[in-house]
Amino acid sequence: MTAPDNGSGGRPRVPAGAAPGDGPSGRSPGESADAVRAATAGHAAAAVRADEGGDAVGHTADATGHTADAAVRAAAEAEEAALLGLAPRAPHRTVRYGPHPSQLIDYHLPDGTPELRVTILHGGFWREAYDRAHLSPLAAALAREGFAVALAEYRRVGGGGGWPATFEDVSRIVATAWEEQDPRDGGAAQGSRDGGPDGAPRAGPERSGRAGGAASESAGRPGVSAAGRDGRARHVLLGHSAGGHLALWAASMRTAEEAAGGAGTGRAGAYGSPAAPDGDAGPSAAPGTGVPRTSARDHGTPHTAHPPAAPPQAAAPGSPDSAPPYPAGPHPLAPDRVVAVSPVAALGRAHERELSRGAVAGLLGGPGAVAELLPLADPLLLPPPVVPVTILHGTADPDVPLALSREYADVMRRAGARVELRERPGGGHYAPLTPGTDAFRELLDALRGLPPEPSPG
Repeated sequence: MTAPDNGSGGRPRVPAGAAPGDGPSGRSPGESADAVRAATAGHAAAAVRADEGGDAVGHTADATGHTADAAVRAAAEAEEAALLGLAPRAPHRTVRYGPHPSQLIDYHLPDGTPELRVTILHGGFWREAYDRAHLSPLAAALAREGFAVALAEYRRVGGGGGWPATFEDVSRIVATAWEEQDPRDGGAAQGSRDGGPDGAPRAGPERSGRAGGAASESAGRPGVSAAGRDGRARHVLLGHSAGGHLALWAASMRTAEEAAGGAGTGRAGAYGSPAAPDGDAGPSAAPGTGVPRTSARDHGTPHTAHPPAAPPQAAAPGSPDSAPPYPAGPHPLAPDRVVAVSPVAALGRAHERELSRGAVAGLLGGPGAVAELLPLADPLLLPPPVVPVTILHGTADPDVPLALSREYADVMRRAGARVELRERPGGGHYAPLTPGTDAFRELLDALRGLPPEPSPG
C-alpha cells in the first residue's frame, strides 16, 4: 500500500522509541529482511526489465503484456512494506536539543569505540505526519555494525516546521548531536568522565553490538581514514528522501562556512549560525543572507560564498529575510561526508513536478514564497559541497524521480564537487534502509566511503 500523500518517503507517526515487538508486524529486522527477499525477488527482476524498456513512470509493455509501470509499482510497494513493517527499535537514550517536542535525538550505540558517527535525517516530505520512528530499525542495525547513530527529529510542516524552522533545526542537529553528554542527566556535558564514545551518551553493558566487526569484513577494500577533522570517528550525515534534501543543504552550508573562514561570530553551539559582520554581504548575496545568488550552475569561474550577513531587523517568519542560521566559521562537528538516499536533490524541479501534492510549497510557506526562497533552500542552487557526497537512488523510484539526483550530480561535478551517484537498477525508494537486504549492504559501503562492489559478471 502506497503511503499517504502520494508517497511520503516516511511513515505515519508511531511512538518513537517503542520497544522491539511493539510495531505493526511484531517481526524482528532479520525476519523481515528474509521475508522481503522472498517476496520481492520476482518484483525486483520485473522492475529491472521494465526500467530497461522505459522510465519509472512510463507505459512500455513487457513481454507478458503487462505494462512496465505495473511491475515498477509492485516492486516499490514491496520495498515500502518491508521497511514500514519493521517493529520500531528502542534507543539507548533520547536527548533534547530544544524546547519544541520535535527537537530531540535518539541515540543507538555500539559497545566500545564506534567505527563511525552517523547522524540520520528521516524523510516524509517535511510533513508532521511522518516522524523518525520508521528509521529506528535502521539505526539499531547500524549500531550493530559498530556505528554510533544519532537519529534526529526536527520540526516539520504542520507542527511548527517549514521555513525557516526546519532548516534551523538541521543546523543545530549537525552542531550538537555529538557534543559530549552524560546519559544519566539528559545530555549535559560531562567531558570524558561520563560521556559516551565520541561524545554520544554511553551504551549500557546490556546492549550487544559489533563494534569493530564490520571493519574486518571490509579488509582489503580501499576506503577512507577512520578519523574525522576533530580527531574522533568520522561523522557521516545520512539523509533519506526529504531528509536527503536537508543533508545536501547542510553540505552546502559547510561550503559557505569554510568560505567565511571564521569572519563572523555565530551563536554558540550552532553549526551554520548567523554572523553579523560589518558591512554588506555583497551585491550578489540573497536578501538577508550570505549565500550569493550565483550558484554551482555558474561554472565559468570558481564559486565563492560570502560571509553570512544578519538582516538589519527581525524579519517576519517565512519571509525571504528570515534566513536560517548560516555558517560563521569552521565547526569541528561538521560532517566529513554526506550520504543521501533517494534525495529531493533539486527542490525547484520537485516543485515543478508537484511531488507529493505541493510538498515543496508547503515547506517554503506557500506557492508565493517558492521563487524567492529556492535560492536559499534548493541544494541545486547553493554552493557546491566541499565534503564528499554519495547518492544512492533507484532507477525505478516512484516517489522521488532519479532525474533529480542525476541533475544535481551533474551540476555539482561540473562545479568541482566530489559527488558520486550510485544508481540501483530496478530499485525503489526504501530498500537501502531495510536491514539485511543487498541494498542495505550497499548503504554500509557508502557510509564507510568504500567503492561499490563489482557487479556480477
